[in-house]
Amino acid sequence: MQTMRSLTFCALFAPLVLGFSMKASQNQYTLKAATTLEPKPRRWCLAGEPWPNAKETVTRKDALTAKRLDRRIMQLENVLRDLTSALVYADDMAMAERQTLQAGNIYLDMSSNMTRQPMLLRRAVADLARKHGNPVSPPVHHWS
Repeated sequence: MQTMRSLTFCALFAPLVLGFSMKASQNQYTLKAATTLEPKPRRWCLAGEPWPNAKETVTRKDALTAKRLDRRIMQLENVLRDLTSALVYADDMAMAERQTLQAGNIYLDMSSNMTRQPMLLRRAVADLARKHGNPVSPPVHHWS
């Protein structure tokens, strides 16, 4: 009985819900133009998270932490700049590169004819530093 009622309901109202109509002359179903749904109206949220304030409140502890982090970042940038400048302008690296350049091209293996130019550490470090906006400057020399 229950299934009979639901089948009757579906048979009566399905054409209305799905957008079908029956033509009396041809006795067949055709699809009507689907009605467009309007967007759901926006309502203010009355419960849940509060709206963020335009001005953030910064406590003294937050300010001290930000200053400490800025100082540590600046220290790391200085160490990186000094390290790259030391690598690029090191005399022993220059001598090692000179010996590498005198040896000639680098071969893939002993049985291969495939070669490439040697990749030099000082040039690679200087190029990377310049690429990231921190060009290498020569270190201060102390002559005696």
